[in-house]
Amino acid sequence: MGSEAIWNFVIVGAGPAGCALAVNLARSTTRPQVLLLEAGMRGDDKSLRVDGQRWNTFLNKEVNWGYKTVPQENCNGRQIDYSQDKVLGSTAINFSVFIVRARDDYDEWATVVGDELYKWDRMQPRFRHLETFDTTISDPKNAKYAGPKSSDHGSQGALRVGFASEWEQDLPLMLDVFEQAGLVHRASKEVILAAGALGSPKILLDSGIGPANQLENLQISVVEHLPSVGQGLKDHLYVPLCFQRKTETNDRNAFFGDNAAMDRAMAQWMKDGTGPWSRYSCQIAAGFFKSDNLLASAELRALPLSVQDFLKRETVPHYELLAHSPNHLVFPGVVKDYIYVCMGVFLMNEQHSGEVRLQSSNPDDPLLFNPKFLSHPFDRRACIEILRDALQVTKHESFQKDTVAPMIVPPSESDDGLFEFWKNTVGSVWHIVGIVRVGRHGDADAAVDSRFRVFGIENLRVADMSVVPGLLSTHLQVPAYMIGMTCAEVLVEEYDLHSAKRQSSRGCIPV
Repeated sequence: MGSEAIWNFVIVGAGPAGCALAVNLARSTTRPQVLLLEAGMRGDDKSLRVDGQRWNTFLNKEVNWGYKTVPQENCNGRQIDYSQDKVLGSTAINFSVFIVRARDDYDEWATVVGDELYKWDRMQPRFRHLETFDTTISDPKNAKYAGPKSSDHGSQGALRVGFASEWEQDLPLMLDVFEQAGLVHRASKEVILAAGALGSPKILLDSGIGPANQLENLQISVVEHLPSVGQGLKDHLYVPLCFQRKTETNDRNAFFGDNAAMDRAMAQWMKDGTGPWSRYSCQIAAGFFKSDNLLASAELRALPLSVQDFLKRETVPHYELLAHSPNHLVFPGVVKDYIYVCMGVFLMNEQHSGEVRLQSSNPDDPLLFNPKFLSHPFDRRACIEILRDALQVTKHESFQKDTVAPMIVPPSESDDGLFEFWKNTVGSVWHIVGIVRVGRHGDADAAVDSRFRVFGIENLRVADMSVVPGLLSTHLQVPAYMIGMTCAEVLVEEYDLHSAKRQSSRGCIPV
């Protein structure tokens, strides 16, 4: 065994949940020693954070694991892109959409797991904390960085640029650790997996925590038989609609058709973060809706009464329409002319239940991802009805007046035509949840309790989107932050991290 390092808390995964968890632990009064591990790189290269190019960052193989699903039976055998981040901050490759949504989602979460910690009202302080930028300099040592004077940095010679060593002294960050070995990290208190909806179940299964028969078939020693690990996968689906527009409706051709103009814009962005790349492909409009036809459908009536009731609640939408996404960046080569408008049609509250499985005992091999898209009768009916609703929007006179021709649309508006369009075109929104589901003790489909503790394993928790018990009617950046912040609150309370006494680093458990 190589040398060892000992920490109070070790967090695996530096996405929104892991980062929020780490910083809130490190800033608690007792200043515990927290290690944040990330398999990817820092990602602070400014060229990776260009506003107008956030739609195609996922095409960069250095920051994307590059996963694909297994061939999907109900999608004409297609393998669906299942991109997952491999970079500090993570959500940067999933378009950075920030939407809170929806009261009933959080209240239902609390009901399912039997813990008011997740109720909408209890979430509000966390939302406010996340959305608040406070310019007050609370720590005097930070004043020289936030409001520097010449006495702080001198008036002659070179000006040193770097990160202040005083900041977050108790929060080391280790990057690119996936390929490294030889240094064993141990936690005296807890290990928390925050490796993402597909990463955390992989670590559990590789470690012998999961369905015993699956592990034994691969000669992996069973540490804890947890049948639910890898089961219950849910995800949002979408299809794009695209229409060619009149030339006077936008000036994208002049920009995207001129490589020199784009190069000049990039130079300006790298200099000060302004210019055309802060405008083009930066405006989107999103709305959430219910479908009257879906509410009246036999497929909805066939669902359990509790699910029917939930889908009828005031703040629970059936679908989202997101307009102005730049398809020429997301799917290079598909759209030849830049004078177009694209509208994404997103299905909410899908009822399918997929799974992930190990394909071997080699930790370097990715999981087999089988979301089982379009396998549930309700999902199939919902896809037909919400696409029909979306097409009605495009027929409105205010939309039609600037439309030249359809570019990506269904072959017909019959049920068969609409559903065939989904089968040929559907994509994942990468909103994967539920594979290490939170629940009550005794729930057959649960792997962790409401305080993020893995059943049957001491001092191990999971705090990322894999624990969410059901799909949320939104994009998942905000809920990911909420999970990290909520887990931090739990740990601060359990370990009394706001007491006056500083914590020690004794009594280790292996990582």
